Amino acid sequence: MASSALINLGSYRYGKPADIILLRGRINYTDIYFSNGEKLTVATTLKVLEGRLSPGQGYCRTHKSFLINLQYFHKISVSNRLPVAEMQNGLLAQISRRKMPSLKFRLLK
Repeated sequence: MASSALINLGSYRYGKPADIILLRGRINYTDIYFSNGEKLTVATTLKVLEGRLSPGQGYCRTHKSFLINLQYFHKISVSNRLPVAEMQNGLLAQISRRKMPSLKFRLLK
């Protein structure tokens, strides 16, 4: 799947995977943050959306509630004594201790 191809985000909305900065799951809803500053909440689970985004498109699951686009990743920092992925636009995504090794591996690749 090419990065310019549109994927179904739910709620009859489609978007380019390259325009998505991060996805945040909230039970049966997902907040999708776009590079243009737009935020969209859809009634689709994070797991379903993760399946629609192929691994070759540069996405990494950092926590059970977060999926980030590595193209927009800035740095790993600490917030409230917990590691977080800081994105280029300032958004923060939690990093679980079990997902930290796979994130570091993907970043060093």
